[in-house]
Amino acid sequence: MSNRLPKNRLLLVAEDEVAIETLAVLSRRRTPTKLHMRGGHCGSLPPLSLEARHEGFSVLSSMRSIHFDVQGFSRTYWDLFVAAGFSVGVFYLFAAVLAWQLGGLPAETLAVMRVTVWALALCFAAITVVSWRYLFILPIVFSIVITVCLTAAAWLSAKRI
Repeated sequence: MSNRLPKNRLLLVAEDEVAIETLAVLSRRRTPTKLHMRGGHCGSLPPLSLEARHEGFSVLSSMRSIHFDVQGFSRTYWDLFVAAGFSVGVFYLFAAVLAWQLGGLPAETLAVMRVTVWALALCFAAITVVSWRYLFILPIVFSIVITVCLTAAAWLSAKRI
C-alpha cells in the first residue's frame, strides 16, 4: 500500500474550514484555465458557409501577403495575429500553473500571498470584459467561470486563518 496521496486530494490538516475551502477552490481553478487555453487554440469557431470561406480566404491571403518593416524585421499582419494568439496561450498556461501552485500552498502561506491571488482574479475579470467585447460565447463562458472561481478563492483567502 502506497503512502502517497492522489494528486488532486487535499490534505486536511488545518482546523480552519475557510482555509480548506480556499485551497479547494484554488485547486479546482486550474481545470477551467486549461480548457480555456485549449478552446482558444483548437478551432472553436463554427463552420463557415462557402461564401464566408471565400471572403475569409481573401482576408487571410491579404494578411499573409502584406509585408512591412518594423525595427529591422519584415513582418506580415498574419505574423502579428499568430504571435498574439500564442502569447495569450502562453499566458493561460502560466495562469493555470500559478493557480495550481497557489492551490497547493498551506493556509498560512496563502494568507501572505493575498495580493497575488487578488491580482490573478482581477486580471481574469479584465479578460472577461475583453472577451465580452471582442470574442464569442466559449471564451466568454470560460472567462466568467475562471473569474468567479478566482474571486471566490481570493475572498476566502482574505478571511482570518
